[in-house]
Amino acid sequence: MIQYVIRSIKSPRTGEPKYFPQIAPAPPVMRKELIQEIEQKTTLTSTDVKACLDALEHAISNHLVQGQSVRLGDLGSFRPTLASKGVDSIEKCDSSLIKHVRCRFTMSATMTMHLKAGNINFQPYKTPSSASGE
Repeated sequence: MIQYVIRSIKSPRTGEPKYFPQIAPAPPVMRKELIQEIEQKTTLTSTDVKACLDALEHAISNHLVQGQSVRLGDLGSFRPTLASKGVDSIEKCDSSLIKHVRCRFTMSATMTMHLKAGNINFQPYKTPSSASGE
């Protein structure tokens, strides 16, 4: 289930508000919790899971730094992208124009199917005060 809140944004053309559902704020799932969940679903100990996640993070970072994309089966793929300045001639174009490198994640077809709006239960977000009926 995904909880949502309704936000209003003024239209730049008319100045009238438009209303959009957006995902409600939720605390992130921390690494420790993921390790415990994986430990419960496998025969691995939490130490084994932690070591595996450490190695995975290290391996992904190493490949991204080499300019390679990394595909993780039904999860998706990670690939490095560049943001750079443009210049008016090829002679002036070099690596000094690169502002930063980012990592882009692209979902796999399986993940995309799992996250289709029709496959997810959505509920309005209830703040603690609205949940108690105030």
